[in-house]
Amino acid sequence: MLRDSLRSERGVSGFLVAGSLLLLMGMAAIAIDVSAAFNERRQDQTASDHGALAAGVAIISGGGDVQAVAAAKQVASANLIAPIAGADWLSCTDAGALGSYTAAQAATLGLNQNQPCISFGSSGSGLAFDRIRVKIPTRQTPTTFGRVLGTFNLQTSAFAEVTLEPVGQSGAFPAAVYNGAGAGNTFCIKTSTGGPQSAIQSCGTVTTGDFGNFQPYFYTELAPGNPTTICTSGNQTAPLSYTISNGLDHILGVAPGAGAGLRRNGSMCPQAPGPISPDRVDSGSGYSNTDITNGLISGGTYDVGFTGRYNESRYPWAGSYGVTTVFGTRIDNRALWTFLDPGQAAAADAAIPGPGSDCADAAALPNNPTPVANPYDPSTDAVVAAYTTLQRCLRDYAQFNVSLANGIFVQALYDSDRLTIVPEYWQNAPIGNNACCYDIKDFRPAYLNSIWTS
Repeated sequence: MLRDSLRSERGVSGFLVAGSLLLLMGMAAIAIDVSAAFNERRQDQTASDHGALAAGVAIISGGGDVQAVAAAKQVASANLIAPIAGADWLSCTDAGALGSYTAAQAATLGLNQNQPCISFGSSGSGLAFDRIRVKIPTRQTPTTFGRVLGTFNLQTSAFAEVTLEPVGQSGAFPAAVYNGAGAGNTFCIKTSTGGPQSAIQSCGTVTTGDFGNFQPYFYTELAPGNPTTICTSGNQTAPLSYTISNGLDHILGVAPGAGAGLRRNGSMCPQAPGPISPDRVDSGSGYSNTDITNGLISGGTYDVGFTGRYNESRYPWAGSYGVTTVFGTRIDNRALWTFLDPGQAAAADAAIPGPGSDCADAAALPNNPTPVANPYDPSTDAVVAAYTTLQRCLRDYAQFNVSLANGIFVQALYDSDRLTIVPEYWQNAPIGNNACCYDIKDFRPAYLNSIWTS
């Protein structure tokens, strides 16, 4: 009887062993296969993080969407054991994409048109394309023990977003200089081809001269919740005045040479914001008086109210350098030479060959030289003489490549919104009566200096 009972239990132990093996295989699948998937997921996250950062570097270096997407793809793949195939990017979709593309763009970039896995948008800071999202196409991790349970692959993915923060409060001012513009030079932005004698005196003749401005366009909406105002032309007063006050709302790029720019500022408007980091700009025919008045002096409204760039309320030293009122608004009247550090200016003079002491002389100039009664005779004007001294200092400082650890200006200069950057064109003269377009070579620091009114 006992022998028969043992025979009857043999099948039961077989089932127990088989069940235990299945349990052990399942545990092995969890321990090994899932660990492999988690490892792949960590790689995916690293790849998306680095890809998004690479796209950001490409943009702030002057690249457009083509360069940014290429950088994201290359760096993301470099952080994975198995690179991502182009077909994977094309089929990859991201429900959280920050934007979409036209069919032509999608084909050029090798991304899904409607839900691209590399996308660009705005963080809400007012700067277009300052937010970048990169999602890694779905990765398949083959299982080993999981196959016993019918699971042959585990799927993983990851995404990352970065936000670009421009240095300083403002973007580029919507004006430019030609190739080779010298340090210390003065450039005049005209409001029209004609005008009073003061305009002729400051900008050359009535019918010639560089207007100095370009059409900036706007990449963000003019009014909250009104997408139709995205990409409003720079000719319209509200966005242009805001741009004069606070700078462009998008980053400009650098073209590889004269006539070689490919991304024209505003070329996708008004259908959609873009392109990213344009490296070509349309020339302008002078700002209107209203543009200048609102942007530099009176201020206005763009989503929220803004003050003019010269408005005294923007400066901690308001009123300390003389009170000047233009069209009923008190404006900052601090001259550029008052930002010179006397000790550093003397050190600069010591490093400049020759007997001159222009930098030290400029640093010692009074806050408000008294202009002559007749502004049409600049040869005897104390203000013009002061700026001539400052210009010689800046010209020599650049020409002889003087290098001082702290420069020649005090830190307060960088608190002034009148210090800005402007594009420098590859071209060294107007093209065909300011016909389209100018290519951007570099960016130059500029101090917004004087206003001439009639």
